[in-house]
Amino acid sequence: MQVDMHETTGNNELHGPAADEQADGDEFAVLCPPCRRSGRCRMGMRRETAGDDGQSIDYELICGPENEGGPGVAHGGWISGVFVEIVGHLPLHMDQLVVTGALSVTYLKPVPIGRPLTARAWLAERADGKWTVRATIRLALTGTELANATATLVEREMSHYERTQRWLTSEEEKSHGVA
Repeated sequence: MQVDMHETTGNNELHGPAADEQADGDEFAVLCPPCRRSGRCRMGMRRETAGDDGQSIDYELICGPENEGGPGVAHGGWISGVFVEIVGHLPLHMDQLVVTGALSVTYLKPVPIGRPLTARAWLAERADGKWTVRATIRLALTGTELANATATLVEREMSHYERTQRWLTSEEEKSHGVA
C-alpha cells in the first residue's frame, strides 16, 4: 500500500489532530504538525509504502538544497532527521506511539541533494515496551547504501506530551523567569 506524502484528506490521533487519511481509507499519510501546516514533508519524503510483512516501510525521498551541508551533499543533521522520521513512522503504522530513546547513524557515502533516494525502515526487535528499528538510505539509481541507522524507540501514550508540558512549566517556575 502506497501513501503519497502530498495528498492528504483525514485524522491520525497518534501523530496529532488533522494528520491526513488517504481517500481510499487504507492508511494515513503521517505528517508532523509543521509539515501538515505547510502541506508537504519538509524532510523531502515523497511516498511511503508499507511492506507486505506489516513490519517495514519503504520511502521515496529527495534532499532539497535547503539541507545542503557540503557542496552538493546533504547535511548530516538532515540525514539523522530523516532517520528519526522513518523509524518513528513504522510504529505509528502499527498503531503505537513511540518516542526516540536512542539513534545511532553510520554515514557510509555522501548523500547527494536533488537526486532520488530510497529509504527503508524495519522492525528488528520489540520487547517490554521498547522497539529496535533499523533503517537505510540508498541512492535510487543504483541502490548503493549511503547511510544506515539503528534506533531504540520507547512506547508512550498521548498523555506523555501533557506530562512533558507540566514538567517544563515546573522547570520554568524554578528559574523565576531567568534564562
